[in-house]
Amino acid sequence: MVGKINPTNFYKEHYPGLTRGQLQKKDPRLYNRLWKDGLLVNVPVANRFGNDPLAYYHKHYPGLTRGKLAIEDSSLYQRLGNDGLLVNVPVANRDFGNDPLAYYNKHYPGLTRGQLQKKDKSLYLTLLRRGLLVNDPKKQ
Repeated sequence: MVGKINPTNFYKEHYPGLTRGQLQKKDPRLYNRLWKDGLLVNVPVANRFGNDPLAYYHKHYPGLTRGKLAIEDSSLYQRLGNDGLLVNVPVANRDFGNDPLAYYNKHYPGLTRGQLQKKDKSLYLTLLRRGLLVNDPKKQ
C-alpha cells in the first residue's frame, strides 16, 4: 500500500476529503501510518458542531441541563467543556432547603449511600460536598 511514498500525498490522492474516522474504517493501515508518523493533522476531523458548538446546543438541545446533556450527547458536552462554554448551559438546581440531611431522611429513609447515589445523585453529591454523608446509613 504505502511503502516509500509519502503517506499524506497518498491520502490526498486516494482519499481526498475523508475524515479521520472514515479513513480509519476504509484504510486502517494508512490511518495507522499517518498516526505513527504524526501526520494525522493533515486529515480533517468530523465536526458535526461546526465552528459554534454553543449554537448547535441551542438548536438541538435548547434548555437541556448539563447533567442531561452529558447523558444525551456526551461528545457535545465534552466539546463545550473543552471550549469553556459549559457556563452557558444551565445547571439543574434542586432545593433541599437549609437541611439536605432532613430532606434525605424525609424522602429516602434508610437508603444506603450507594442506593441514594443511584436514586438521587444530586442529593447524594450535595450531602457529600457538605460532609454530611457520615450520618448516612452504610450498607452492613
